[in-house]
Amino acid sequence: MPIFKKAVKICLIYIACMILSTACFIGLFHVSFLKFTDTFFYNGCLNLFLASALCALLMFIAKRLNSDLIRLSDIVCSLFMFSSITLGWFILIPVTVDRSVTVYTLSYMDEIYPKSITTDDIEKVFYRQYIVDFGAFDKRFREQLDTGSVEYVAEDNSYRLTEKGRKLVRQFRFFADLFGTQKRLVYPNEYRYLQHAKKYGSEKK
Repeated sequence: MPIFKKAVKICLIYIACMILSTACFIGLFHVSFLKFTDTFFYNGCLNLFLASALCALLMFIAKRLNSDLIRLSDIVCSLFMFSSITLGWFILIPVTVDRSVTVYTLSYMDEIYPKSITTDDIEKVFYRQYIVDFGAFDKRFREQLDTGSVEYVAEDNSYRLTEKGRKLVRQFRFFADLFGTQKRLVYPNEYRYLQHAKKYGSEKK
């Protein structure tokens, strides 16, 4: 078989495998018994594992049918390609939609369009609906309990960061410094102190 035709056939096998695996990945989100937790991201990780297994299986079948074209290295390569690409767009789009304040705000404004709304009103709506009714804080806090980043302290009915959680925070701060992101999220108490000091200083003047 000419090299060009062989390359085209291999590419088509890769593309077909990726399309079928992606369709499977999306479809798994609609299978109720696979939703083992309320955390969308963790459910997605399970679905990605299952879809990646399907990807490897499809490439293995392709290898059996086309042993002169598909090698073991192609199975491994397709598995890593599918997992990496899918994880990338999964975090970038669906996870963002599930968690994003921007998505909620724009969607709310779309529902009341063409009516306008003040920033004070939308802030009240955001707190009442997104934070209270939707349980945004409770949901995120439960995630940290499930992952072991936070533990319950029965003595005084409170919660405390675990050593695992502290290591996670150190990683957050490392990447915040590395990429120059806003420090107020990784140093919230320090930021509040600085804001208070700035306000108190300006009042004294």
